[in-house]
Amino acid sequence: MKKEKWNNNHFHIKVPNSLNSIPIVQSFIKSCALIMDFKEPELTHLEIVAEELSTNILQHAYRSDELANFTIDCILNVDQLEIIFRDQGRPFDPEHLPDFSGIDPSTLDAPAGLGLYLSARLVDLFNARNLGSMGKEIRLIKRLKGSWQLSKEPDGFRQIQTLYRKEDFDMVQVRSMRPEEAIQVSRLIYDVYHYTYMSEIPYNPHRLRQLQEDGRLYSFVAVLGNGVVASHVALQISPDMPRLGEYCLAATLPEARGYKLAEKVGLALLETVMGLGITGLYANFTTVHTISQRKRQGLGTAVGFLLARSPETLQMKDILETAPQRVSTLLMFQSLVEREPVIVYIPEQHRDFISDIYCRCKLPVKFDTKVTDLPDINSQLEILIEKERNIAKLSVIEAGRDLLPQIKERLFGLRLNNTSVVFSFLNLMDPHTPKVAAILEEMGFFITGVLPLGIGINDALLMTCLINCALDYDKIELFDKESKDLLNYVRRQDPSLPKLLL
Repeated sequence: MKKEKWNNNHFHIKVPNSLNSIPIVQSFIKSCALIMDFKEPELTHLEIVAEELSTNILQHAYRSDELANFTIDCILNVDQLEIIFRDQGRPFDPEHLPDFSGIDPSTLDAPAGLGLYLSARLVDLFNARNLGSMGKEIRLIKRLKGSWQLSKEPDGFRQIQTLYRKEDFDMVQVRSMRPEEAIQVSRLIYDVYHYTYMSEIPYNPHRLRQLQEDGRLYSFVAVLGNGVVASHVALQISPDMPRLGEYCLAATLPEARGYKLAEKVGLALLETVMGLGITGLYANFTTVHTISQRKRQGLGTAVGFLLARSPETLQMKDILETAPQRVSTLLMFQSLVEREPVIVYIPEQHRDFISDIYCRCKLPVKFDTKVTDLPDINSQLEILIEKERNIAKLSVIEAGRDLLPQIKERLFGLRLNNTSVVFSFLNLMDPHTPKVAAILEEMGFFITGVLPLGIGINDALLMTCLINCALDYDKIELFDKESKDLLNYVRRQDPSLPKLLL
């Protein structure tokens, strides 16, 4: 796992290619020089260099109507200040920079090259180079007369880490989250997951409070004797899945592990679940790493995937600088009550795959694979687009004989809109599902799992269409054989992969 390098002597700004940026760049560089105790005339020299190089970028790197930025880095070393200007404007040839030939005494006009000439003369090192597709940079060194050290932080400058006593764990309260504790829950999620959690909800205390007030989130906490929220778990309920609750936002402080706090808040959640009519639980696990998957004991069995669910730019603090591709999630399901056998209508070619999922979930079913013609009616489709994740969900409200052309039309619009992936949950209790699934497969969808109780009060067949993205399945991290076997079947269904490679 890759960690970002952190240097407390490295300062960075990004500014727009605007004249207003010049005094800001000057102030930034001068401020860094003042920290190092540079004196005049060096400070003035650095201001001149900042102005000349910024002006050069504005005049030559970009068109007048081009909206772009350039960056400046200042690295404060013991005996020198290193300054780096970078832009991604027009390429240049550092081996053929214009030479300054002097000012014409008859006109007092300055020829091209004066700014760069001054900049080079006012610093100790001047180096310009191309960076290919990354643009170009000018690197400067201004040496300090003497030496300098970073200031030492005074004692007590930063927040003191909480110290926990045995007495704090002897007086634990397990209960529903109070509104004023939402900020503690958000910070707990951050301390455990940083920003790898696959939802924005836990990082917004106001949203946590609001969902709990609306009865869509049941949040449970273990509060120590010192008032610290040390463990948390929540049940989220969607109107689309009234019998299925999402087990989510589970986190326990590292210092509190070993006191069975996660088990206690989990039991509090289950007691509430039984009184809400919830008959099944599911959970989403990221596949960027296997940390959370290892802790899923008691959360049922793997039933499917939401492939490419989140953008590749998702930040993975302390785990990855950037996810290597769009991020997929593993779905786990646990039945809370025994149910009578039901008839599910499935595609014959996927019988073994679907049967294995139901068997592992211990849900008795009878399979019907008969393909029936769609009724002679107009199909009703619904498309929900989630712009933040650049995904869409296609729901087949009613399937008719015009289903294929309607889906073609919807997918065409989503492709034009650069939507990355489309999900579809099909009702397995609908006799037309084998035919609908066949039509979706014809249009590039493929089966990625089953979610019991995943559509209304019925089971759902999960299908996915990767319309503007591709997946490297070898980069999907899974912890156990059960999940890996599930993924191997799914990847064989992906129509974008050459079958010879599978």
